[in-house]
Amino acid sequence: MTFMEILNSYANVLWHFFQTDLSVFSNVWMYIPLLIPVCFYFIFFLLKWYVLLAPITIPLTFVANTLRGLFSPIDMKEYRRLKKDVEFLKKTQETSLKTISNIIDTDKND
Repeated sequence: MTFMEILNSYANVLWHFFQTDLSVFSNVWMYIPLLIPVCFYFIFFLLKWYVLLAPITIPLTFVANTLRGLFSPIDMKEYRRLKKDVEFLKKTQETSLKTISNIIDTDKND
């Protein structure tokens, strides 16, 4: 089978499942008892189509989660921790520069 034939048969299967779902949603008995059956079937419908469209939904989910992690703002606890780390690094740098300048001064005096 060629790639186009596989893609065509996959599209036909998806179309068949979609028509089946539409026929279930169009039944009156789904809506009579307080919409409970249609709610459960809608949840099943979403999960089923997530799995049926797995070649599309899994990469999109991965990309969305990656982008959400890249562009999400940091929370205040993490901000405070980072601020303390930066202050500590500045103090460490200042003390190390003072120590180096003291060593240089003592070498010049000797």
